[in-house]
Amino acid sequence: AERYDNNLVTEIESELCLRNGKQIGNAQLCQVTWFLGRMGKETSKLFDVIEAEVLQRGLRKFSKEEKFLLMRGFIEASRGSKRFYKFLFSSFSEKDFSSFTAKDIFEFAWCFSEAGVEPGTVFEALEKEILNKGKEYFSEIQVMSIKKSFKKVGKGSKELFEL
Repeated sequence: AERYDNNLVTEIESELCLRNGKQIGNAQLCQVTWFLGRMGKETSKLFDVIEAEVLQRGLRKFSKEEKFLLMRGFIEASRGSKRFYKFLFSSFSEKDFSSFTAKDIFEFAWCFSEAGVEPGTVFEALEKEILNKGKEYFSEIQVMSIKKSFKKVGKGSKELFEL
């Protein structure tokens, strides 16, 4: 319901910090991160615990959706190191993009552009997939947001911006 008791959230944060990140499953780490980001808990110590745990654990067993939750939570709270974001984004490969839905592409482009990480060649691969799928694959809002994300990172061809 997007309502919460600040004292309760603080107690939960304290309990989770005491338990250590190793005792929290992947899905729960991601859900907690997303929740903290959405609730404006930028100063939560849990972000540090979660970042360290994810870096140590690796992302092999995280689903695409879980990775998006992690990225969104950290981005919405303006938390996370450049190293952490690079680690998250490097867990996706060009072949992943072919299985991305329109929502996934929109989400990935938004997260990447908001994280402020050097895009390297990932946006070229993403653009290739967007152009392969065609404009009709995306909603108008998704197309506008994707273009905005590409512009923000200084990427995108004339063909992409003409979609």
